[in-house]
Amino acid sequence: SPRRSPRRREWPRSREEAMALAERRLATARPNQDTLQVIDRFVREFRLGDEVELGLRLIPPDKVRHLIGSPELRRRVRDAADRPDAILVELGRLDAEVEGIARVLMAGRAKKRRRSDKEKEKEREKHRSRNAGGDDAKRKSRRSRSRSRRRRRRDSPAPADDRGRGRRRADDGRRADVDRDRRHGERHGGEGDRHRKSRKTEAPRREAPSGVWGSPGRGDPLGGVARKAAGGDLELERWVMDLDSGRGVFRRYLEPLQREFGELTALAASVLPKPVGNSVVGFIDASVWPALGVEALGHKLTLAKGIVALAQSLGMVA
Repeated sequence: SPRRSPRRREWPRSREEAMALAERRLATARPNQDTLQVIDRFVREFRLGDEVELGLRLIPPDKVRHLIGSPELRRRVRDAADRPDAILVELGRLDAEVEGIARVLMAGRAKKRRRSDKEKEKEREKHRSRNAGGDDAKRKSRRSRSRSRRRRRRDSPAPADDRGRGRRRADDGRRADVDRDRRHGERHGGEGDRHRKSRKTEAPRREAPSGVWGSPGRGDPLGGVARKAAGGDLELERWVMDLDSGRGVFRRYLEPLQREFGELTALAASVLPKPVGNSVVGFIDASVWPALGVEALGHKLTLAKGIVALAQSLGMVA
């Protein structure tokens, strides 16, 4: 068999082993509530699945905030054909065991789904075969009864006088019905005919729908998501305008802020746990500036002070 790569050697060998490793790591270092909220928003935004969310929870809080707050990573995940795989590759660079736990759990879930699909297909095949056998039996039974009736009629034909008598009785009955209807119409001034015509032409009434289908104004199922996105845009716009007391100099960065981050919590996550320089700009992930198109040093200083203050107000940094 091919040799496993050094990174894959650290992966668990079964789903049970992966679950045991994840529980052991969570028992020793469980993320705080703020980190869990940041992870939950990130997973729901990119629809990454439970296994990726578990992998992010197994990473130390400072590393996961730095990872999620990177605009470059968000752009790569957004453009990736397989978003969960793109995130797992990044997790593998931080901790190979975490990547292995998430991938083994994903593979186990896919195997269960395939097994369930095969069992459902077998049940459908059995149902179709039973229905096909029942239909054949019904058709054979109908053909047999039809042959029996034809044989009885052939073997015991009715006398000619009886057949003629039966036809005469039917004709007499139809004529009696016609005469009775005509007399009824003459007696009531044609109301009977009009009543019969109205019954023929009257369209059947349809009951008004009730329950869910009859309830007015159900609304768009995505309305809550749209309202949440609109609220995040308004918070970002208010924060940008407060940077220069409403003069609007930094309003040029509002559109890239909404595109790259979408909400204030994601923007605050771009603050580094340790600065890379003596200036306040060193507290901010360097990929933020090209993503927002910020070149002027004065603008970087103002934005960096605002982002650090925002992270402190949210309790994300000391």
